[in-house]
Amino acid sequence: MTRTEKQRAIAQARFQSALTSPPARHSYPLPASARHGAPADLHTAGGTASLYVHIPYCTARCTYCFFVTQIGHGTPDMRHYVSEIAQELRLLEPSLGGYRFTSLYYGGGTPGLLPAECFEELHGLIAPYLARGATVTVETHPHAADARRIAAWQAAGVDRVSLGVQTLDPGLLDLINRAPTGPHILPAIERLLAAGFSDVNADLLYGLPNQDLDSWQATLEAMVASGLPSLSIYRTSYVPFTRDAFRARGASFPDAATVQGMYHHAFHALNEAGFWQPRYGCSTFSRRPYPYGLNEHRQHILNGLPMVGIGMGAYGSVRGYTYMNHRTRADYVAALERGEAPVLAATPVDPAERPYKYATETWKLGFLSREAYADQFGEDVAERFEHELSLLQDLGEVVLVSDEYRMTERGARHPDAIADLFLSPNARNFLATAKGA
Repeated sequence: MTRTEKQRAIAQARFQSALTSPPARHSYPLPASARHGAPADLHTAGGTASLYVHIPYCTARCTYCFFVTQIGHGTPDMRHYVSEIAQELRLLEPSLGGYRFTSLYYGGGTPGLLPAECFEELHGLIAPYLARGATVTVETHPHAADARRIAAWQAAGVDRVSLGVQTLDPGLLDLINRAPTGPHILPAIERLLAAGFSDVNADLLYGLPNQDLDSWQATLEAMVASGLPSLSIYRTSYVPFTRDAFRARGASFPDAATVQGMYHHAFHALNEAGFWQPRYGCSTFSRRPYPYGLNEHRQHILNGLPMVGIGMGAYGSVRGYTYMNHRTRADYVAALERGEAPVLAATPVDPAERPYKYATETWKLGFLSREAYADQFGEDVAERFEHELSLLQDLGEVVLVSDEYRMTERGARHPDAIADLFLSPNARNFLATAKGA
């Protein structure tokens, strides 16, 4: 067996293993020890970047949720949180000036729950750091999109509002602990469109417990009829405690074939309805002519740009590190009171890992661009991943279109297995060691 044949066989064995035991990971497994606190050089990279601001408030915890949230806190606590964000910004100010933030994303939690005056104060703190023409996204529950908040978002220059819809099925809304949002969904869309926002998006979940294709199809049809310019569809992710919570409620989980069928139905139905998206595996469907079919925030992922995270539980990814802020309010506030950046831990990304991390993460967009990769690393992705890409093409999992390697309809059935093939040898060894420990 030649060296090339041996490497090809190794790649095929790894892919078959990933198909048999699908990886359940939400981030690249870095084979390095996390450093507690913020290293002095955390933000030395600078340059064009995106800014993520985490707003943890929710009225209730959704059954599927594993994000950092706070439930049931009112306006006084929200005002305190805005003042804490101000403290963090002051601590980071010497570093933030080196960035050119062209995208700002208010995520959570539910940023839309902030009262209008709190949002106005918060955005006033952040706006000076934004580049001219930066896109601004706010996530919200439908019931929070009232006239006063909508006016505040417009005044702040928000151009994209993303509604957490998930489903229109009343039974499923009850199962995922979102029943009160149901009556507000379509009226909220109407108000936002009437207000003239350039982009209104709805997030939808498929693969929910007790969900079938008929329920999914009805939600899609209603969203298309609503006039929304953008839809984002996400496969439901489970961690042990969310799966246990659903089981405690007597829910059953759709099998892999049903979940795959939901995505493929959505892909064809949405494209036929004018939501252009030529790439299987991508979650973004839009009637707007976005470059690459991706909104600004997702284009930053494609371009490998830094993301700076602000707020309790915020995640950041800068050139030298990935990091997470403290996940509890007490620890977050304590760090600020000590005059420290509220970073729980930062993990260095070795330069040798970066091509693998980039390739693995961009498959979440449904494709791997030769041009974008070459811009990042000064090499041809087909040379770095020769055996992986040729294997996937021969198996019909991936096809080369122009300068993009795209998942086929077959490949989109198991995107995690495709992404897993692009882990570095060090990352794979790290995972094997951790599994055996």
